[in-house]
Amino acid sequence: MALAEAELLLVRRAQMGDRDALEAIVRGWERRLLYYIRRLVEDEETAWDVLQETWVQVIGNIRKLRDPNSLPLWLYRIARAAAMSHWRERYTRSETQVDQERALETAEEVTFTREEADAVHWALSQLSPEHREALTLHFLEDFPVDEVAGIVGVPAGTVKSRIYYAKRLVRQMLDKDAKCHWTEPTRS
Repeated sequence: MALAEAELLLVRRAQMGDRDALEAIVRGWERRLLYYIRRLVEDEETAWDVLQETWVQVIGNIRKLRDPNSLPLWLYRIARAAAMSHWRERYTRSETQVDQERALETAEEVTFTREEADAVHWALSQLSPEHREALTLHFLEDFPVDEVAGIVGVPAGTVKSRIYYAKRLVRQMLDKDAKCHWTEPTRS
């Protein structure tokens, strides 16, 4: 995800201490980061708290960013770290999640339509944080698999696996609750 020249200039200005440039970066990225964080935490209030922590880290460390063009990956890594810190405090693996992962083995491949957005967002909220963030970054934030791997700090193959199993689990949840109709992928 390459930045436009104007965005690169903002990053450089912010690194030199320009508050207006930093505020412009915050305004430009706040909604996208909040959307991403909201997929990783349990509620809106917590998402805002995690976003606040993200911006504290960004402000304190923007001068350390070596390549201004890597701002998007850097921002998402910081947001992810803040969300995972929150999860380490609150999240424990439950029996329900173990059962969900076992159920993945029987689910089929799935594709989603735009009309199913609300149901998909509901299903995303039911996934483990690892599966939820893989789907969010790849499909909703449009990061390629290798950049998702860079953000979350795992190999690209792990990201592909998380995406595959998360999609299957979402389908299974939505089919079970009869919340929407599915479009099966075409097979050649």
